[in-house]
Order: sequence, then C-alpha cells, then structure tokens
Amino acid sequence: MISPLTKPDAPLPWWLHRWWLVTLLVMAPLWGLGLFTRVAWTPDEPRELALCGAMLDQAQKAVPTIAGEPFCEKPPLTYWLGAASLNLFGHSAAAARMPNLLYALIGVLAVGGLAAAMVRHIRPKDNRAIATAALVAALAAGTMQLMIQVQVWLASDAPLLMATCVALLGAWRALTATTSRARLNWWLLFHVGLILGFLAKNIVGWMVPVAAVGVYCLWDRRWRELLRWELHAGWLLHGAALGPWVVAVGAQPDGGKLLRIFFYENLVGRFLPVVTEHHYINEHVNWWGKYLVEGPGYLAPWTLLAMAAFARVTAAAWRGRDSASRFLLAAMVPVFLLLSVASTGRGIYLVIIMPAVAAALGWWVANFLTGEVSKSESLERWTVGGTLLLAALLIGLVTLVGCMLPWLMGEVTWLSSMLGALVSVGVFGWLLWRAGRCFRQDRFSAALGLAGLGLFMALVITLARVVPGFNASQDLSPTVQQIAALSKDHSLVIYRPDETILSQLDWHAGLRLLTATDTTSAADFAQRDARTLMLVKLSSDRVTAPMRCRLQKLAAFTHLRFLEPKPAAGDGLFAAELVQSGWVCWQRLEIPAGRRYGIFGRADSPLARELAGAK
Repeated sequence: MISPLTKPDAPLPWWLHRWWLVTLLVMAPLWGLGLFTRVAWTPDEPRELALCGAMLDQAQKAVPTIAGEPFCEKPPLTYWLGAASLNLFGHSAAAARMPNLLYALIGVLAVGGLAAAMVRHIRPKDNRAIATAALVAALAAGTMQLMIQVQVWLASDAPLLMATCVALLGAWRALTATTSRARLNWWLLFHVGLILGFLAKNIVGWMVPVAAVGVYCLWDRRWRELLRWELHAGWLLHGAALGPWVVAVGAQPDGGKLLRIFFYENLVGRFLPVVTEHHYINEHVNWWGKYLVEGPGYLAPWTLLAMAAFARVTAAAWRGRDSASRFLLAAMVPVFLLLSVASTGRGIYLVIIMPAVAAALGWWVANFLTGEVSKSESLERWTVGGTLLLAALLIGLVTLVGCMLPWLMGEVTWLSSMLGALVSVGVFGWLLWRAGRCFRQDRFSAALGLAGLGLFMALVITLARVVPGFNASQDLSPTVQQIAALSKDHSLVIYRPDETILSQLDWHAGLRLLTATDTTSAADFAQRDARTLMLVKLSSDRVTAPMRCRLQKLAAFTHLRFLEPKPAAGDGLFAAELVQSGWVCWQRLEIPAGRRYGIFGRADSPLARELAGAK
C-alpha cells in the first residue's frame, strides 16, 4: 500500500510547492486572535507590558525596570523591541505583542527549512518528500499547544523560541555544507541565533543549539567540526553584540549586584537547590517525571504523531541510517534530561526542545509516509487512528467550551448556545465522518487533513467567541483607575505587593506607591499618618454570581454534581494577617471572574466613620 504522497515524479500541487504560504495562511487566524484581540492577561503579561512601557520612557536602556526598580530576571531584548513597537503603534497590549508576530513567522519558517534541509541531505532529488517535510514541520511548529501559547504570549520565551529555531537551522546547514564559504555563512546564522537567545533569556538561549552541535559531533564522530575556524569566527559577533550590554549593566550604580542577579541567581538559582535573593527554589518546584507527565499535553494535537516520530528517530539514530536523526535527538534529549533534574520546573521551560520535535515530525513523514508503508504499516495505522480519535475529542471539548462559556458568562442566551452547539455537531461531525472514511480507505493524509481542518475551525470559532469575555475578566485598568483616584485623597500603601499590581499602577497611572512587607511595617505607616489605607491582593473568585447561578441550574438539570461551583473564596492569607492586626476591609475592588483587591483601614482610625459607607 502506497500513500498518495509517494509519487516523487509527479508535479507538486501548489499547496505543497508553496508550503510556506500554506503555513502562513493557516496560522494567520490563530496569530491574529492570540496577538491582537486580547488585553494583557494575568499572571505575566501585565508585568511584561509595563516593562516594555518603562523601557520606552527610561533614560538607561540596559536594565529593565518595574516602577523604577531594576528587574533583572531576563535580559532586555523583549523589552527593547516591545518598547519600539509601542512607540510605533501606540500604548496597548496588542502593540507590545507586534514583535511576537515576527518571532512566530521566523521561527515557524526556520523549523520548516530545517526539516526540508534534513530530508534534502538524504534524498536530494525527491522534491515531494522535501516539501512534505517542510509543510508538516512548519504546521506542527505553529500549532503545537505549547508552541502556539509561547508565540502569542507577551514574554521573553517568544524571542527565545525564535532564536532556538534559527540557531538549529544554521547549525544543521553548516554541518552539511560542502564549501567553506557556505559553512561560514551558516555558522554565522547559528551565532546570530545564540546572540538573540542570550539577549532574550540568558544562557538558556544557548542550551539546545550548543547541546545539539556538541552531542551530535561527538556521537557521529565528527569532532573535527568543533575545531573548524568557520564555527569559531562567529564568536567575534558575541563580543560586538553582548559586550556593550554587559558593560552598560556593570556601569549602573549597583552594577555588580545586577550582574550577579543576571548571571548567577537566574541561572544557578533556577537549576540548582541554592538559596538566592529571589528565592527561586520556593517557586515552581520541580519533581521527577514532571515533564514526562505533562509533555503529551504540550504536544497536542500532535501528541501521538510526535511520539511515533520520536520512536522512529531513535531507531534510525541507533542503526546509523542518517545523521539527521542523531542531530534531532541531540537537540531534544540532553536538555530534556537537564530540565528534568533542575530545581525549578515550569511547562514553559520545555518549549526550547519543541522545534526539534516539530522537525522530527517532518522528517518522519518524509521518510516513512512518503515511501513504502509496509515497513511501518502497523505504527502508521495505529498512530493515525489514535490521532483521529484525539482530534475528535479535542474538537468536542473546544466546541463545548465555545458554546457553554459565553452562556455561563451571560453573554448569550441558552437558545443561542444550543443552536450553536447543534450547528457545530453537524459541521464537525460530517468532517470527522469523512476523515474516518478516508482512514478506512488507507488515505491517511486526507484523513489527518480533514480532522485537522475540523480542529482548526473549532479552535478559531471558539477563540473568537470567548476572548472578549476573558478580556473583561483580565483588564486591570478599571481597578487601577479606582486605586489612583483613591490615592489622591488618602495615603495609600501596598501590603505585600505583587509584580502585577506594581507594574500596572506604573503603566496605567504612573503611580508608585509605598509598600509594606509585614504587619509591623503596616502599623508603622498607620502611626505616621492616621489616614493610611492598605491595598492588598485578595484571593480571586473565578466564578461570578451569574455564572454561579447558571452552573447550579446546569448541575441540577444534568444531575452532574461536579458542575456545582465551589463556595465563594475568602479574602486570603494576606487579608487575614491585616485583620488579625486590627485592620478592617472597607472596600473591595473586583474584576468579574478576575483579580480582587481590598482597601483596608485601621478600625480605630478617624477614617472608620468616613469610610463606613464605602464598605
């Protein structure tokens, strides 16, 4: 049995010949909805947005700042480009995310180019296999759950991901180049990726590309590649690009401390169990097997295909079939193992190995699905069948969210929600039925294409419906304006501040309040000024009163007890500390289904009578 994609001599269809255009057309709606229709969503984006805004206004550009204080967790590339975008397109979250579109474009095309180059190295005349590898790898790089999340999120992980893709492409092309000039050019591209990765997220930007080159050269017994002058000529670029920034940081009043935070605490503190000023060992604690358990979710909807591709890449690497498989494993396994034993662990850390996973998918499709399938028929059939079932499950879940969530938020009526669900069942059910029919006819490519089209449509429609509602629950600007108005008449202090409220006060209102870190310092402020009020973050209640009522009705109608909402959250630990110390909550500032903040005053202060009506 031979797949329709296995006729190398047939003319390429336009969609395969222009794989890069197809990829961009597919990704445009997802990037558009994810980048340009959202406000800054918590927990990280409000801080990142304020950092970009501060970079635009501050005189020194070497060190990012929050409310005037140095923020040394990441180098400044994200904030430099974000500030430039704010300057060009205005002060908004969408404007700050504009560089993310560039990161995503370059990263996706670089992964497609990497997969194409790997297949071309083995099958230089098989244009169909080359284009197929590029298309599959690029689509995977644009639609894997973790990769699309990083691409549309305002954070330093987006340029880090792009830099990793560029460096891997440069490394592989340099290792397979046949002339000194070509080798030099591709190694220079490799170093450009390293520089961008360093400026995005420190030495972390070097982990995957350097491991890929080093492990591959040793494994494939090509260690002489590590001694070539073309490889090391690029280090001059590092001195020219990174040296001035390091000098500028060291020239700050606390330059030595800032450099220590950049290069010691943010590296050693995250990977080893050592105590640092920022206490990274107490945040995002890692545990054995974390990434193995969470990894399949990060690969969705390509989970089963990616696992099969990894199995085939591993087998080919050990059998010595081609060098590309060894390069791919060198770009995945060492860093995965390092992250698995690190002290801190977040799913987002794993994104740096995802470009190699996407390239492995393209490599696998080109080498197995475009040839005689008899060698891998069992693996292919089970993988494609399981992927169709997974796609059907995801389509159902996404459609359910798209139909139910607007109703729970009170944005549409029950009848409108049901009509939308019926239409969705009809359209997506027909697509899945056609996909199943193609699968039974052994037309695996068509089956996966139809299932992917259904999932893509469901995701785009759902995002278009739910993003406006999420915006209302994430927009902190009304709360900030209320706090700014209150600060004009009262002495306002932030109790145990979090970076989000500090950055948002600075971004929206140019307001930098004093802070209290414990109840003793809070009492000291109250003694100095009887009109002092404490602003404290309360526990968030993600369920609004209308949503709670609708969930209760839905649980009673369906007899599904798990749908019953949990009791409303209390005010939280920080508020309890103030209450025990003689403070009273006079006012709550709330975003529906979002963050809550409380205004606390001393129960025995002259403000008690004045603020009683505001409680």
